[in-house]
Amino acid sequence: MPSIASIICKQSKWIVLALIVVLLAACGGGSEPNCCVSEPDSAPMMTPPSQNPVEPPALTPTAEPGWFAFGASEKMIVGHPIRFSAVITAKSFDEDGDIAFTTAIASGSVPELDEIEITDTMRVRLEGQNFKFQPVATPSHPIGENETSVWKWEVTALKEGRHAIKAKVLIGYEDENGILRWKNSHTTIKYIVVSTYESAKNQHSSGSGLPESCEYRNVQNSPKRTALLLSNGAYNEDVGPLSKVYEDADNMIQALERTDFQILHCNDLSRSEIGDALVFWHDEATNLKPETTLLFYTGHGANIDGSNKVIGINAKSANPDDLAQASFSHDDLMNFVAGINADMNLLFFDACRNELLSTNNKFVSRLGNWKNVTSAEGYSGYATQFSTPSKDNGYFAAALSREIVKENVEITSIFREVRKWVEDQTKEQKPVFKIDSGTEFYFSISEN
Repeated sequence: MPSIASIICKQSKWIVLALIVVLLAACGGGSEPNCCVSEPDSAPMMTPPSQNPVEPPALTPTAEPGWFAFGASEKMIVGHPIRFSAVITAKSFDEDGDIAFTTAIASGSVPELDEIEITDTMRVRLEGQNFKFQPVATPSHPIGENETSVWKWEVTALKEGRHAIKAKVLIGYEDENGILRWKNSHTTIKYIVVSTYESAKNQHSSGSGLPESCEYRNVQNSPKRTALLLSNGAYNEDVGPLSKVYEDADNMIQALERTDFQILHCNDLSRSEIGDALVFWHDEATNLKPETTLLFYTGHGANIDGSNKVIGINAKSANPDDLAQASFSHDDLMNFVAGINADMNLLFFDACRNELLSTNNKFVSRLGNWKNVTSAEGYSGYATQFSTPSKDNGYFAAALSREIVKENVEITSIFREVRKWVEDQTKEQKPVFKIDSGTEFYFSISEN
């Protein structure tokens, strides 16, 4: 007599077979092997195992090699919005191409470049859990021959710590129905150190308050415009003292007084004193809630290990390591300015940006040690292009102070006149200006 187990086993086989028959009948006889997969109505049908997965159509025949650069600040402060930029170009890198590319991304300096394949239409998207991204340019661009396309975002850090931002390059293609689709083709990851304002303040200032060499000019009760002017000239002989910086500052003070700025001017500051002045000005301006802020620096500067720096007078020598220890980065300056949350921010650096490498430098780029300069909402100006000295001649400040007092002249027109005049006078110094605002700005407007 067969055992109970063997009977159950035999009956189970018939039960399973019956279930299969019922399922095939419900599916229309089993002509579609995957028709009974439980998926939402909108979900795509699964690919039968016997077929290869459907691949996106090949890139357009116009695809060609290109370059991608993503500029992100190495350091940020929680709640202080900073502008980031990304660039894609098909332009070959001759000398003019370098200048066009670097000017487009940020004030004449770029980060490490990545080789990518470009098509007629592309998109760059930022991702990061601890950041807020606000695009300030259209999400997709046509990439034309010999053209440079720029993407910009206002990025706000939400949490302190070391966090990653991914810049994803997407290529556009048409599917078999002529619908534009997007495919990820390249990802660049940047790690950013985010601090609270209090920790940044403790790191960059000595806590001694406003340096003794600082004084106010054109003091107002509720200024709508506030400026910080830093002029460093009293360097030792090895670094090289500067004499014209004081005249630069005087010219700018007179012009800014005429255009209704309250001014805090500081002479000959060390690295920690630059931090003290910056923190004092930031805190006061934040309470005043001005419409416009302006920071003007004149003194020694350099691009050290890919980062643009202003140099305090405490630099021991012209050795890159000594300069780095006495320096204040443009990123840090920008982070403090952005925290004031003014409607318009204006930054001007009348300083060299020679390329220097410290002993511990590990940053290597295809175009040298270049690094993007991030910015805040507004306009930025440099006395000279990247990796070029700005001589102690006073031309940049003289031209800028002369132009900003002219009535009813928009700032981009001022930039053009300053650049033209400085180039004509020096034959080699080429000021670089960066626009990070869609709002027109006038220093002086006639009452009529």
